[in-house]
Amino acid sequence: MFKLSILSKMTKLIKSISSEIVLKEEVSKILYNAAKQTWCNRKGKLGELIVPFDDFSGVRAIDVSNLPYGTLMNIGFDGVGTKMELAERINDHRTIAFDLFAMVCDDAIVRGAEPVLIGSILDVNTLGKGNNNFIEQVKQLTEGYINAAKSANVAIVNGEVAELGNRIGGFGSNFFVLNLAHNYISLNLREDNWKDIQLLSSYLIETNEKLKNKIYKQLKVPEKGFIDNADSLRTLNYNWGAAVVWFAKKERLFTGREIQAGDYLVGLKETGFRSNGLSLVRKIMRTNHGEDWHNQIYDGESLGKLVLEPSRIYSGAVVEMFGGFQDEPKAKIHGVVHITGGGIPGKLGRVLKPSGLGATISEPYSPTKLMLYCQDKGNIYDREAYKTWNMGPGMIIITPEPEKVMKISNNHNIESKVIGQVESKPGIRIFDAGVYSKNKYLHFK
Repeated sequence: MFKLSILSKMTKLIKSISSEIVLKEEVSKILYNAAKQTWCNRKGKLGELIVPFDDFSGVRAIDVSNLPYGTLMNIGFDGVGTKMELAERINDHRTIAFDLFAMVCDDAIVRGAEPVLIGSILDVNTLGKGNNNFIEQVKQLTEGYINAAKSANVAIVNGEVAELGNRIGGFGSNFFVLNLAHNYISLNLREDNWKDIQLLSSYLIETNEKLKNKIYKQLKVPEKGFIDNADSLRTLNYNWGAAVVWFAKKERLFTGREIQAGDYLVGLKETGFRSNGLSLVRKIMRTNHGEDWHNQIYDGESLGKLVLEPSRIYSGAVVEMFGGFQDEPKAKIHGVVHITGGGIPGKLGRVLKPSGLGATISEPYSPTKLMLYCQDKGNIYDREAYKTWNMGPGMIIITPEPEKVMKISNNHNIESKVIGQVESKPGIRIFDAGVYSKNKYLHFK
């Protein structure tokens, strides 16, 4: 009897391990098939993939044997940051790849490089087990994967997925649910229900599914309601980072010294926060609307969906402007500014630093309604907002040929306009369009 019991447990363990292996293989195939759909983006260009063995563990490479003297290559790394929690909150992961690709590809073009290949690593808490898996969420990620790669005009060369357990947290994770339980118990524990609360605690920590289900049946309605609600919050928890391989011609690199007084600043519009300043946004939302702030409706849409607005990828359009690695330029570009952490003052100031010049933004974009809402609810003064969020443009092109730049932007369905000019006087001056605007300029050194 004892031997049969051990044998039964070993059989169940083997079945469980086999199920997990099959699940991981299925996820790998999903990611691989998504990557394959992006290889056509580089057809006939530098970065066209050579695939001797067409399977997800096969060799994939590009031919660089005939690249001319002065060809430069590098790799850039970045990640989505805390914006993934928004996807977890509303269980919609279809746009996160746009944020990931925007962070790596749009950084590459700042120096005059053309992003070519993308590789990523997806670290997850768990892929689930059996029918309780997160395959649907993985498919949502790859839907964005394909669309973002097309927008950036890059090919996805490889990707890895790893289950890291409790090292990956987030909304809906075990740690998150246990915190909810702690709060629930603190508020509801009474002398007449302590046995039910004890059962609830046992249910949350029990790993034996058969015993767990038995405990659930013994729970009374209030505790069952909490369990049902907590289980409904569980979703794929992950961190997603990427590397981009870029190529450039040495003579086409932007050094900052090409910039001249009188150059125009063409702003490329952004409709969301991109992937920066989200920790502050979440703090403001929690303070004003509580833990379930993402379900609150603002301007006809849930706050969660509004904050999750995907980053615009500008690299495809901008590469066309300066010609990338191998094409003829269609506009004279003297500098590219990617508005991420540090906002316009920090990023524009960095690009202007080698020339010693300054700039005045006299016709700024108005920040999105949601940014102004966050400023108002969080008491974020305009100067701080401009140093934290993009406040309108996600990218600024420095050019003596603004009409050509705006025409190409329009062809890529990117709204653009002249927002200011480069000046000989150092420093950044921005006509304030924030929520506390008093029709004056903000000055930044």
